[in-house]
Amino acid sequence: MKKVYLGAVAVFVLSLLLLLACTQGGEKRYAPGNLEDLNFSDMNNSLDKSFASRFGVDSALTEYGVPTTLGELGGGMAGLNGICYPQTNFDETFLAYADEGMALQVNLLACGKLGPSRYNTEIPKDIENYKDWIKGIVGRYKGKIKYYQIDSEPNAGSYFENGKKVIRIADEGFMGTKEDFVSLLDAAYSAAKEADPEVKILCCGWAIGDLFNDGPTVEEVNEAVKKAPEIHKSAFEFAEYVMKNGKYDIASFHHNSEYEGTAQSIVNWARQYTDKPIWFDDMASGPNLFRVFNPEDTSALKQKYDIMSDTTNPKYAQVTLEMDALQAEFMTKKTVTSFAAGVDKVFIVWSVDAPSYPLVHFRHFGLIRASDGGKKPVFYTYKLLMEKIDLFTESSKIKEDLYKFSFVDKSPIFVAWSDGGEKSIDVEEYLGTKKAKITHIITLPEETNPLVEIIDSNSILVGSSPIIIEA
Repeated sequence: MKKVYLGAVAVFVLSLLLLLACTQGGEKRYAPGNLEDLNFSDMNNSLDKSFASRFGVDSALTEYGVPTTLGELGGGMAGLNGICYPQTNFDETFLAYADEGMALQVNLLACGKLGPSRYNTEIPKDIENYKDWIKGIVGRYKGKIKYYQIDSEPNAGSYFENGKKVIRIADEGFMGTKEDFVSLLDAAYSAAKEADPEVKILCCGWAIGDLFNDGPTVEEVNEAVKKAPEIHKSAFEFAEYVMKNGKYDIASFHHNSEYEGTAQSIVNWARQYTDKPIWFDDMASGPNLFRVFNPEDTSALKQKYDIMSDTTNPKYAQVTLEMDALQAEFMTKKTVTSFAAGVDKVFIVWSVDAPSYPLVHFRHFGLIRASDGGKKPVFYTYKLLMEKIDLFTESSKIKEDLYKFSFVDKSPIFVAWSDGGEKSIDVEEYLGTKKAKITHIITLPEETNPLVEIIDSNSILVGSSPIIIEA
């Protein structure tokens, strides 16, 4: 089993770095296909629950039983990272997840040359053929895939201006100006709507780094962007322009930084440029080492990630136990604060750990362990959150350390924690009952079911590990 999952990780890393779903070579004429041979009408599982879910998992692998394992979550969507023009279908992945009741959210990429770690994207030479490709893909999965994202982190990349190369974040990504990208996005949007008027287009998985750590105000963010080095300033200006001028249905962001105030800050900043629903289609499940706009010493955290990457280290077992618990807690706080900020859907990063990934912290963000395919504590905690708060109608922070989720068909549910040390909270007025049902998240590898207890609602002890509170 160990060799099998290490093989899965190798495939996973390659699919992330090289986007193996892409088709190499020059532009080819797109040939539409159909799904008549896939017997959609005979499927045992409806995807309606998945479409409605507010939860997702990034990186929809098909190898080694990953769809079946993720199917145990009981719902949610799966994010398919990259389908390159002019690839005609991804039936195997679609069917593997549909069999588990999980719908796909798919990124469609106009791939060009292969860069150091990913395919660059660009405006195709034959834009009409590209539009036919979009129509073909969307038409092929009409009614079965409702959400497509155009590109991913297009505000990374480069372009030439007055003979000078201008680099946005990295010299790979979308090769062109913000105006070029709007023309590509609008072409894709129009083509997709022609094939299926009900389909929703996401734009565009924006890379935003650590700018929003600690919840800066809109004014502070705008000032930081103005003062930023050109390599970062141009990336934000790119995103701002496209959000204001492009055609799309959902604004999507890569929220790979901290949780305290960050989601609300992202939403507030984005509202200057768009009134569209907001998704975090790529949301890191653990603390990261990104420190561009907010310098901070992360050496202690990096040391722990390094130890987790070395199974021969004498501290490996101890540190892994500690960091697995931290991941479950961090993911819960990040998910709850994101929903409370007004984010509609989140896709957790990612399905399986990636031991060979270049960024050390991203190696350990999976729900599934790479070494043996075992489910990590964060898997069971994510499942618990889905069982408790999915399909909520409203979410809000009602006071420090306490968040409320409202529903059509059941009483409100609350999530609480305290990062400032243990303390007692009184929720009797919110519950309307003398007693409260407390469900603890799962933080230990031997746990699969949460600890549940009934206690007085006017004196609930909370600490750094979140709890779920019900009447």
